[in-house]
Amino acid sequence: MQHFFDPSLILLESVFTGLVVILCLFIYLKTREILSLTYHKGIKYFRITFLYLAIAYTFRILLHLVMLSTELRFRSLMPFSVILVGYFSTMAFFYLFYSTFWKKVKPIFLTISNIAVISFSIIAGLIRSHHILLIIQLILIIFAILSIAKKKFSKMRTFYLLLLVFWVLNLSFLGPRRLIPYELNIFFHTISVIVLIYILYKVSKRTK
Repeated sequence: MQHFFDPSLILLESVFTGLVVILCLFIYLKTREILSLTYHKGIKYFRITFLYLAIAYTFRILLHLVMLSTELRFRSLMPFSVILVGYFSTMAFFYLFYSTFWKKVKPIFLTISNIAVISFSIIAGLIRSHHILLIIQLILIIFAILSIAKKKFSKMRTFYLLLLVFWVLNLSFLGPRRLIPYELNIFFHTISVIVLIYILYKVSKRTK
């Protein structure tokens, strides 16, 4: 039987994941300058999105290392990695949603979202399955697309649409990995990095 994980491809995927972490942190830091000038609540939650994404992808690298390990004590960390990746990536989406609709949605929305996502992430970790989180994020993406489509065209709308593209490309991580070639995942990562570079470029232009 062929080994489920190709070490060379996992290492390559880890490099792209590291780039995503770096780019998300740069965007988070750059948007701090905009927030200091405007203190716009939408921007506040928009930048938290990238902080949570950076944390999620940091734990995703840890998960890659766990997958490469043959040591039982490291393999036992996989459920915890799944919980952390699932929690931070899904909450990043809720912060992105709240950054758009914070005027219409009460702050308790984030508290309820946290409780729900923690619960689902723990369940996903215990059963070692991403399917629950995959379904949640698919529902969120569909709802976000429908909501943003109703808004008038703006620069922020472009950012949100690009981030939705980023999320769709990275749902492959939550999907059945046996059915998705790692080469295709690498392609998705490449497009994701390009999307984040473009967002960073646009954010940097607004801070000059």
